[in-house]
Amino acid sequence: MEKRNKIFIIIILGILTILIVFGSINKVYKMHTDKMVMVVENKLKESAKKCFLDGKCKDGQTTVGELIKLGYLEEGIVNPITKEKLSNYVLITYEDDECYVSLR
Repeated sequence: MEKRNKIFIIIILGILTILIVFGSINKVYKMHTDKMVMVVENKLKESAKKCFLDGKCKDGQTTVGELIKLGYLEEGIVNPITKEKLSNYVLITYEDDECYVSLR
């Protein structure tokens, strides 16, 4: 009987350890991808804001392709999640001195 209890306790502890490790790894990976996306979004926002403040971009909206054409961004910006080149049609809006873009 005591041997069964020891085996049962070892199995429960093993399952709990696996759940804790898996949860921690998942959280760290999610935080890492969120930070990578935030870096690219901030780069797009800064470039777009500079374009709007210089008066070259108008109507409160611009695209990545337009920013590249005007020289505010270099070509080859990569989406950190998909590892593909960012589409030239990604829309960036400008309202109340703030730029908004979403890559998710």
